[in-house]
Amino acid sequence: FPSHDMKPYYYGKDSIYYIYDGVIFLQSLLTGQATTNTSTLTIIEAIGQIFSRGKTGAFIVEVIAWTAFASGLLYFLKQFSLKASERIFIWLTVFAFLGLTIGDGNFGETYALPISMLLIILIYRDIHLDRELGSWVQYIFYGFAFGLLVNLKVIASATICAIIGTEVIFSFIMKSYQRLFKKIAWMALGLSLFVIPYVAYGLIHHNLGLILSRYFASGATYAVTK
Repeated sequence: FPSHDMKPYYYGKDSIYYIYDGVIFLQSLLTGQATTNTSTLTIIEAIGQIFSRGKTGAFIVEVIAWTAFASGLLYFLKQFSLKASERIFIWLTVFAFLGLTIGDGNFGETYALPISMLLIILIYRDIHLDRELGSWVQYIFYGFAFGLLVNLKVIASATICAIIGTEVIFSFIMKSYQRLFKKIAWMALGLSLFVIPYVAYGLIHHNLGLILSRYFASGATYAVTK
């Protein structure tokens, strides 16, 4: 990558491999050749390479992710009876810690933050309005988000796993088994919307086994070791 790219922002360690995977994936789309570099993180990096080559593209998509997360966090804080100064203080405190990873970050957790923030906003809205948790559209989104976050990085799926786990426990306590079955069906539909393109790509290029092994099995192993 060009040495002048977005200096002094530094993308080293594992981050440079993610950027490289994004470059390979984008080249595979342009040439029609198959690749096993098809994880969510790789696709995000490929989008960055569309904006600009090398580390600059990675920086752009990281800034987009941070901006989306910042907007969601500010919206969430506005739901509470806090003074504007208190909301800004909390917002700045969060970014004083999380913002340290920008440039040296570019991790799956970074791109999981906007999705996790949206999930928190949705669940809070339902609780605040004192209504049944989630519409069928929401649960389709939960299923899609589960697949995306697990594929992005298994440990980044903690928020959606907590939401699903709470729904299951609550349904068992209330003995609402029919309601639980419907929710699971909607989530399964949402998950399929994420998984089917991966399966189709693997079948077309005859490398489904490699894709599953590289990103799903290895992702689960990563979570266990951590």
